[in-house]
Amino acid sequence: MAQVRFMVMYDDESLDVSLTDGSRLQVSPCGSEYLLEQAPPPHPLQERRRARHRTRFTISRHRDLLRDVLKFRNKYAAQPYLPEELIPKHLRQNLTSEVCEVAWPSADSSTLTRDSSGGVAVSSVDGHAQLTLSGCGQEFTAEFTCRSSRDQNRNQNQNHQCSSSTGVSDTDDTPTPAEFPAHTRVLQHHSRLHPPPAWTHPLYLALSQWEAQRAQCSDAVGQSGAAGKERELGHAHIPPSETVVKTRLPFPVPLTCPAPHQHRWRYGSGASDWSDLSASAELVRVVWCQGIIYRLIGGAVPVVEVSAADGSVIRSNGVLAEYFTHYRPSASTTVESVYYLSALPPDQPGQPYSIRTVLTRASRLLQCYKQASSTRTPIMPQCCWRTVEVKQCEVSVMSDVQVEGTGQFQALSDGTAHINFLDGVQVQMLWNTHTPAQDSVPLSVRAELCQLTLPDGQQHLLQVDGGGAYHRYLDVAGRWCNWVKQSYLSPNRVQHLYLNLRNLTLISQ
Repeated sequence: MAQVRFMVMYDDESLDVSLTDGSRLQVSPCGSEYLLEQAPPPHPLQERRRARHRTRFTISRHRDLLRDVLKFRNKYAAQPYLPEELIPKHLRQNLTSEVCEVAWPSADSSTLTRDSSGGVAVSSVDGHAQLTLSGCGQEFTAEFTCRSSRDQNRNQNQNHQCSSSTGVSDTDDTPTPAEFPAHTRVLQHHSRLHPPPAWTHPLYLALSQWEAQRAQCSDAVGQSGAAGKERELGHAHIPPSETVVKTRLPFPVPLTCPAPHQHRWRYGSGASDWSDLSASAELVRVVWCQGIIYRLIGGAVPVVEVSAADGSVIRSNGVLAEYFTHYRPSASTTVESVYYLSALPPDQPGQPYSIRTVLTRASRLLQCYKQASSTRTPIMPQCCWRTVEVKQCEVSVMSDVQVEGTGQFQALSDGTAHINFLDGVQVQMLWNTHTPAQDSVPLSVRAELCQLTLPDGQQHLLQVDGGGAYHRYLDVAGRWCNWVKQSYLSPNRVQHLYLNLRNLTLISQ
């Protein structure tokens, strides 16, 4: 099997993996499905072979590759995907009860240990979870026990057992030994700047110990570091040091995706190198290339963070994106170096990696991330693992009309419009932009965006006034949204602004 050239995780947690033989592997955001494209054929008229499979039922030829890819996914995803069929036997743990939460010790407990590089490890009381802060103090790994993924209905039963395990239940929902799910250890990698809520408390304990051991060498360093730590974790509730705190562990995603129709595949040759990612209009979260991790952290001022194999971290300096700070671990302190993008140091013999190459890649990824953030639209479709969040929103249908010979037109209370044409083309756009309707402003001069999905799954982000090959779809969708806007935002003008829906017919080609 070919080796992995690089891996990309997008903001929706989908994966795009490029292999050395030219083939391409894509994994859905939930991890339950993948699409493998073989290497391009030698003749340009030959079609590229594609195979779409369920991850848990992958063939033996792709099993090792899928295990490595899922390990990368679970390392940076919010919730792991753990099909029991892909968990090696030597990594399985047979437990008689499910591990849903863990208790963390007090700050002065002896369970806080230090390593030779200056890192700090914090273990839970029961040993089911451990957080290890790196020697440079800028990133951490979290390892915890997690059960294998189950079907959605069984997930609900297991959630009920987890919630009732801390209290008294009148019903006996204890599963039989055959129903006990297999458990395994999951390793996650996070930045100190963006810790998930489940790891905030153990991270505080590790940072306290990490700052204390550096304060023994320099009081000034200890005071400034403690102040920085309070600023970073000031939003979290930090209990007293003698209190034992319980936190819930990340829960695995369902074994079978509840919304497989929302899986979007990127057709084409794909990116052959990291530099080809500049053509992508999607938000990139993590990139693995030549053993180095590039992490994009969003916010008001996005930054890029590089995790090297030697335990050091390089991070862009916020608004001063051309400057990077290099944090190197040490047993007593952290060595910091500042690089300027236009005057990078030359490579030295024996270096484990090229500073010049790494920072050039990081800067380009950050530029692409900023560009994708500026062009992102809120009407992008929800991915499959966010379906539950969408169902919890109270969104009602304000208008649902079936136009003969054209398709179905639907307007929702959240301001979005969904148009399904009879030929399979779908259009999504906003009908309510929180601006008053104006008759004097024609539709053709308003810079509104819409997303058009073709029957083969290809998606295009277009302007309503863009014209082109899809003008007839955009014109009909725009007139529908204009009618809905006038009808619901200006009820007193409905009579003379009413648009006859039977006129919303497509122009024949």
